[in-house]
Amino acid sequence: MGNRTPAEVFAPGEFIAEELEARNWSQIELAEVLGRPPRLISQLITGKCSITPETAKGLGAAFGTGAEFWMNLERDYRLAHAVHDDAAVERRSRLYAKAPVKEMVNRRWIEPSEKFEVLEKRVLDFLHIKSFDEEPGLVHAAKKGASYEEVTSAQWAWLFRIIQIADGISVPAYSPHALTACGRSLYVSSSRADQRLSWRRLKTQHEVHRARCTWPSGAQMYFQKV
Repeated sequence: MGNRTPAEVFAPGEFIAEELEARNWSQIELAEVLGRPPRLISQLITGKCSITPETAKGLGAAFGTGAEFWMNLERDYRLAHAVHDDAAVERRSRLYAKAPVKEMVNRRWIEPSEKFEVLEKRVLDFLHIKSFDEEPGLVHAAKKGASYEEVTSAQWAWLFRIIQIADGISVPAYSPHALTACGRSLYVSSSRADQRLSWRRLKTQHEVHRARCTWPSGAQMYFQKV
């Protein structure tokens, strides 16, 4: 159930004024009862100062209501009159829950922007999604130290960073013949210490390029979009 907002919330000072009227007390008399300066009572009634826990205890003892009654009045009144754009906060929260935005900006994976709408669009484009209601779609196989059941927002960001790098590489079309030749070379080089070649060099020599790939943490991974 969502939070309910009262149609109107009255200032605590109005309740203090009603209590004074019911007892036929003046503000000066209440100040003497509480042992507080008269100026404070005037400020409480006019709403120029808030009810502190100490004041709430004094009012509760003087009027027989308990301190919680006055603290609740103060809380409800301040909340009702607080100016805050909850929708904007919720929108920013969704953005930062979807991706490690600060890290992505610091690593220059996306350009920073003072305009939230621009930054939001850049994150969505980076993850290849149109809204935060979508989940990133990327078939992948990656070794993980934690559970394989869930991919975190940080892990998604790293996966799509690989796609971002791969998209910026200009390579020839994939050739099955070149892959076969590369495999033979790899077999030969693995059996001869004086002719060891890296997989990167072999792949370049034989133009085996079209698969999306990268080398994070020394491991090669291939991706296929869904």
